[in-house]
Amino acid sequence: MTLNWDLDRYIEYVRWYLAFKPVSKQKLHKDAYNKAKEWFELKTALLQSARDKVVEIYTSFKNIKKKGSQLHLRKCCIRFDARSFTFVKTDKEITSYWLHLSLSGKWGRTAFLIILKKRKELIEEALGGGIRECLEQLKDVSIAKT
Repeated sequence: MTLNWDLDRYIEYVRWYLAFKPVSKQKLHKDAYNKAKEWFELKTALLQSARDKVVEIYTSFKNIKKKGSQLHLRKCCIRFDARSFTFVKTDKEITSYWLHLSLSGKWGRTAFLIILKKRKELIEEALGGGIRECLEQLKDVSIAKT
């Protein structure tokens, strides 16, 4: 799935950026941005949000670390801005809301169906309730990768 590929690349990118031990967004941008854009195939908006996130992570760690402690990135959430996503409402009754994510240059935009309570009931009714288990699993999905 493209989302998994993009999330893996994003985390790899954040870890790579952390190796620079960044304390300044400008310095990190100058030192690593062009190489990162070439290597990681993520959209510019994600590269920039990851850069900002890494500086915050490292600065926070540096300020509260104990003697001899090491920074370990256990999980990471993607921060989106208006350049990375759009919500779309279509005129279809059952599948009327979609989230379009633009994460990597490799895959373009990826669309995800957003199921609201009323839509869930319509889908269950249309498919005779067989979709219930699948929808229950979907309610716990979030865009985070460990």
